[in-house]
Amino acid sequence: MRGTNVTNGSSIILAGAIPTALMAVAADFVMGWIERSLAPVKKKKKGNWFETHQAV
Repeated sequence: MRGTNVTNGSSIILAGAIPTALMAVAADFVMGWIERSLAPVKKKKKGNWFETHQAV
């Protein structure tokens, strides 16, 4: 017997799954940072808290 048939393959699966998961998390952080940096800056409304949060 040769290759992955010698073992149950769990170590080979983890050897690929762990780096893939870490790359996905890193890509998520990078894309979130890019999205925040490209988003337009919202200007705050003038007035006090009560005037801006009144119920209609």
